[in-house]
Amino acid sequence: MNLPNGTLKLSRATYCAIADGVITRWEDPAITRDNNNIPVRTGPLTFVRRSDASGETLYLSNHLQTVCTGRFNFPAPYKAAPYPADLLWKRGAGATSEARGQTDTLADTVDWPDSFLAVQGGDDVVVRTIRNQQGTLGYVGAAYTNLSIDRRSGLPAARLQNQSNLTAIALNQALPQYYAASAQATGSALSNSVLDTPFVDAPFVREVALNSYSNPTGSSDYPLVSVIYGLFYEHYNQQLEVDQCGCFGLWALQNPYPDPVFNFGSNPNPNPIAQNRTYGTLSGPLKTEVLAILAEIKLSSQFALRPVPRPPIQLASTSLQPYPLLGQSSKCRDLR
Repeated sequence: MNLPNGTLKLSRATYCAIADGVITRWEDPAITRDNNNIPVRTGPLTFVRRSDASGETLYLSNHLQTVCTGRFNFPAPYKAAPYPADLLWKRGAGATSEARGQTDTLADTVDWPDSFLAVQGGDDVVVRTIRNQQGTLGYVGAAYTNLSIDRRSGLPAARLQNQSNLTAIALNQALPQYYAASAQATGSALSNSVLDTPFVDAPFVREVALNSYSNPTGSSDYPLVSVIYGLFYEHYNQQLEVDQCGCFGLWALQNPYPDPVFNFGSNPNPNPIAQNRTYGTLSGPLKTEVLAILAEIKLSSQFALRPVPRPPIQLASTSLQPYPLLGQSSKCRDLR
């Protein structure tokens, strides 16, 4: 966001109302209440959204569809207009954006309010638009915030209320709390997710998916997280290609890679590399499962049958042990 003091706290009800076009001014009582009853700014609130297909739009809209699910217990003055009795998200979810002013949205499409400012061209354009106009708010990947080591000129991210705090408030066990985006908060959210590896297309296409992170439930989780995927074939024509997939997994995920001879000129530790860019680090159980799946990649001539399907794994409670992918560091050393 682009605000005078560079800080902003938003409760779940407030950011649902902003994304739905209900709250359109910065001096709105809902925003003021979230920020210690101090107005953060006066004037119109301009929401910058993507008009081109965007993974960030997909993740944000999935989150809104998950958490903006019904009646919020609004205190005064929120019981009166313009605040609705509920904030049920009816604008759809997906990577594609429109602003048709309708609620019968197309599949994989978000029908944003007409008043939102539409831009296309990636996160760089969103950041540049927000930086050049005070009173704007939008959504980008974490690497484009000022929390990232690569983006010192990035923009500050809002602190958001999470599900754990909402649950505690409902039980009269806590006051509102707002959580900053950080590598630790994102990693915690992903660690509480479910790893699923269903076959999604015949004959051999398998999706390795993290589920249950659209509304993280950990006490310190940042509520809005997403994941980045890598794409691999499940079989290749040459043994060299098979070995390269497994060795790349070792190099990218081991902490650090165990054989300094095979290190592409460096011996990286993936966790600080991710943290410096505000990415959550992958948990040990998740790395273990990814390496095990990479180890199932085979030669085309050996790939007559599907691998055995894997059941969903609750990462927070799993006892998976480190997986000895390939088992021969010399094989990876030779590939260098």
